[in-house]
Amino acid sequence: MRCERSQRLLGRELDGRLEGREAARLAAHLAGCAPCAAARTSLARAWERLGALPSGPPASEDWPAISARIAQRVERRPWLLWPLVARRVVGAGAIAGLAVLGLLVGDAAAHAALRPGRAASLEAVAIAEGFGDLPFGAPSPGLLLAGNGALR
Repeated sequence: MRCERSQRLLGRELDGRLEGREAARLAAHLAGCAPCAAARTSLARAWERLGALPSGPPASEDWPAISARIAQRVERRPWLLWPLVARRVVGAGAIAGLAVLGLLVGDAAAHAALRPGRAASLEAVAIAEGFGDLPFGAPSPGLLLAGNGALR
């Protein structure tokens, strides 16, 4: 018997559910394999400690508390009841809407910064040149700075 198989059977053996030929094969393996015998001893010690703990409330008493917590969570987040596909579609739509809104706000800010009669900042002109959105035509190299660092 391999160690992997014997370690899977240890719980059944300690619980008393291992019978016949498998029990004999496990005992023979444990007699000749120190790591598996140590694992059995460790598992037996853990089972003894668990057996010494006081028992908790029966599972039937836990369910009302669990279902009440689930109901509270659904009340706070009703979208949890939506099918997964609907949640994904709504999420993707929200992300796309935010992206479009960001593009529109950015475009409006760039146009507002370059209105005639208002001195454009160096950064606004650089951004507008990069996107080719200057009111007087396409971007032209060297527009930004003259020899003394001022706008031309």
